[in-house]
Amino acid sequence: MILNHRLSYTPPDVPLESFYALSAVMQPIHSIFIDSVISVKENVVKNILFRASAIAFQYAIFNFCAYAAYLTMEYTSFLMFVEDYIQRIFFITSQGMNRGAILVLVFTISYTLANMYDTLLWALDAPGYVIRSQLVNGTSISPFLIQNPSYVNIINDPKHDLDRIDVNETLTSNLFKPGFNFSFPPSSYIRKPETTTPLRLMNATDGVGPRIYVDEEGCGVSFGQQLLGWTTDGRTCPLTESSDGTLLLWYCNIPGTESTRYLQQPVGEPLVWWDDDYDKTTYVAPVRSDNPWASFSTGGDTAVMKQVFTLTKGTRRHTFLQTTLKVSMVAKNLFPEAEILSMLGKIYSNNPGLPELYTKRCLEAQADGVNSSTMGFLVQGPAEGYIGWSSTEFVNIVSENNETDRLDGLLRVLDITLELVRSETIAEPVEPLVECNLWNVNQATGGTVRWNDCYKSVATNQTNGAFLGQIDTSAVAIIVDVLGDGKNDTSAVALSDAGQNWYIFNRTWIDQLLMSRAFLLGGDAGTVNMFVHHNEPAISYLQLLLILVPFILALAAFTLMLKDKPGYYKSSLFVSLATTTHLGKKDQPCETVGYFKHPPNLVLQKSTDHVRIGTEDGAYIMSSREGYGSKHADVEEEVQILVVPERDDGSVASSSGFKESFPLSPVTATSASPLLSPGTKLNSS
Repeated sequence: MILNHRLSYTPPDVPLESFYALSAVMQPIHSIFIDSVISVKENVVKNILFRASAIAFQYAIFNFCAYAAYLTMEYTSFLMFVEDYIQRIFFITSQGMNRGAILVLVFTISYTLANMYDTLLWALDAPGYVIRSQLVNGTSISPFLIQNPSYVNIINDPKHDLDRIDVNETLTSNLFKPGFNFSFPPSSYIRKPETTTPLRLMNATDGVGPRIYVDEEGCGVSFGQQLLGWTTDGRTCPLTESSDGTLLLWYCNIPGTESTRYLQQPVGEPLVWWDDDYDKTTYVAPVRSDNPWASFSTGGDTAVMKQVFTLTKGTRRHTFLQTTLKVSMVAKNLFPEAEILSMLGKIYSNNPGLPELYTKRCLEAQADGVNSSTMGFLVQGPAEGYIGWSSTEFVNIVSENNETDRLDGLLRVLDITLELVRSETIAEPVEPLVECNLWNVNQATGGTVRWNDCYKSVATNQTNGAFLGQIDTSAVAIIVDVLGDGKNDTSAVALSDAGQNWYIFNRTWIDQLLMSRAFLLGGDAGTVNMFVHHNEPAISYLQLLLILVPFILALAAFTLMLKDKPGYYKSSLFVSLATTTHLGKKDQPCETVGYFKHPPNLVLQKSTDHVRIGTEDGAYIMSSREGYGSKHADVEEEVQILVVPERDDGSVASSSGFKESFPLSPVTATSASPLLSPGTKLNSS
């Protein structure tokens, strides 16, 4: 069968490291270069790298353009590099498209783009971070659980595209608070079933079915007997033993008047025995208010229900994993033999001969047209803490008013497995939700006790009635619209090959996720290992390359300027002005341009309507045209720059101590002001 070939809870044989390495290997090669893979730990580090790269790019652009100005002797263009955009625009428009203007235009565009280089690097984030994972224990992340996690999850495929189903997302949703990023590793939970010697062995004579015993008082879990005791007068379907004693078999006819009632019986409801007394039993039934299996468990249709529930008696807690598969075909007309055989062949592929036998019996029931048939078997083991149920039913659905009026034919196959996964001792025994002097049980879902069944206790003998224990349906997964459409009359649609293959491929992973969810909500969270993920800023190899390129260009520009020593074309106007006027180092030749260890302090000096640049010791820089306009027509048109130190007594010194290479125009000065003014005559010698 598609379920019963696995008699124990086993994980996929995939090493943990391979699980995470596989995704990287499967990525396209180009994405390894583009995607963010190099961690930088903090965004501030990333920002510094990007900004430093932009600064290096600006440095390279400035020096390359300065070197171009040096080669073309465009000193004014070089000075424009440090001016603002408006001044550059005035320069470009006033010069026309000559060589100097083009150089300034190229510099302006390239330098502006270089200034935005870090923005380009940010834009190349893909996605800009890497996910770092830390393996933690489930107990440590309990504060991040939402207040009321959902214990029921539905996996469906309404668009009939199996590739769109995300099992991990579905079974881990509605569990933790928003923003908590986690995943479960592909690892198994160690099976620790602890069973006891059965008080009653499975046998057909006494009608004892398979049961998982968990204590010596007879506490355990078996299958509900609703489908074997379906008649209104209490008759049951007799059981027979297989020749090797490992199976209980049955084959019965269902009267037409009972067919509707038979289909209304829920399937997949385990029966909990608190001791060996049938009076003290409790069904693990779905809650109608929030568990859709309450409706899916009856009638036809194709669906799978998996649930993890715990049985707690005293300080002993036992965790069970149940899987219920229901596959149906419905036809108003008669089913062809090939369709029945095809359906049963898919279900019982590991049991040669069984599909043909069951097909023959189904055809007999179909030919009857009124009575229905049910056939199947129960199995105990062979693994410890495991029981199984398999049944095939052909139901003639007849009119309530006329049992000879056949309305539809229904072929339904049920496959149910129940497995004890874990047994453990808890610190404190569970307490009843309410005080009750009858036999009563706490009923919980998702780890939360919701009610106590004291009000509906039906045990015949209530002498010494007491609290029996607690049943917690911790996690449920219902799979619908995936395996097929149970309202169809062909096996290819009712149980599609694609749906069947999808389920076989994913069922172990579904079990693991469901077990993880159940342990977090209603079991020992310490048995759950999970990865907690956080985003860590990162860059790609492409970004790393683009970060390094500007530094390489900057190094090339630095080497170029160091080699050819373009002098004034790599110095600021301040350095050039201070050097040519000997403000800083009076004995330094003008050809030697460099940084000033002790730069002079320049001040603005104003006298009447003149503003001049000077130094704190009284020297100043002026033009021979300073102060002259239309009112001083006698002033020569040639402009010279003078540096005139002031004596201690307030008189003006001669400039002969400076090595000016240009002629000085005669000017006059008055003793009324330390500043040069008309009338002061200086000798260039």
